[in-house]
Amino acid sequence: MHHTSVFVLLFLFIGGNLVYIAPKGESSTQQPENSPPTVTILQPEHTMSISWNAQVRYAIHVSDAEDGDSRYNEISPLEVLLEIEFLPEMNSRDELNEQIEQIKQKAEPGGLALMRTSTCFACHADKTALAGPSFSEIAERYNREPETLQMLGSRIIEGSSGIWGDIPMPSNQEITREEAIQIASYILDQGENTTRWIFPGLEGAFRVIPKPPSVNRGTYVLTASYTDHGVDDKPQSQLQSRHTITIDIE
Repeated sequence: MHHTSVFVLLFLFIGGNLVYIAPKGESSTQQPENSPPTVTILQPEHTMSISWNAQVRYAIHVSDAEDGDSRYNEISPLEVLLEIEFLPEMNSRDELNEQIEQIKQKAEPGGLALMRTSTCFACHADKTALAGPSFSEIAERYNREPETLQMLGSRIIEGSSGIWGDIPMPSNQEITREEAIQIASYILDQGENTTRWIFPGLEGAFRVIPKPPSVNRGTYVLTASYTDHGVDDKPQSQLQSRHTITIDIE
């Protein structure tokens, strides 16, 4: 039996233009798709070894089809993060590789994701004081009790003055209370961690820790990441890319 397919196309003249009217069930407009960014750690090199207490320079390149290219200053440096985690010498290479893989697969904390799109990193750093206190200073002063998180969340939203010096903390009214508490929780968690560091920016330097007692060798796991702005700045369409390398310490 011979089957003949019949397609019916419906066109209307609107304003002098010939417009195609999609059949029921077919979308008349195709939503643009978001392309994931490309993130590359240029420095340090994956194959290098470093010494205890050495200073190491880093450089990151980010390219995104929608957002632009970091080489042309089209990517905000405060939205590019370098996370470093120290792993002491393991009993076996397999054990080390398993730890590295866990770091690669670890989901980004909600508080850190929120900080990417805020101005937090303009005034605060992880282990170094800038205009505002460091995460480690905040973690040293405050505990993680629910009422403390509520208080810190209020300060993030409403701002504060006279608590950490003469420079007032500006308000962040666009942040919800739930989001502010997530940020405060992340700051306390990251601030009290002595084997993990985070640096915003496309380039900079960090210092390797002094040699710990009874540790001969170690590994630094470096992960650079960037979350793009999605399509039409819609959060649900945002995509993140990471690049992870390891360098040996001896």
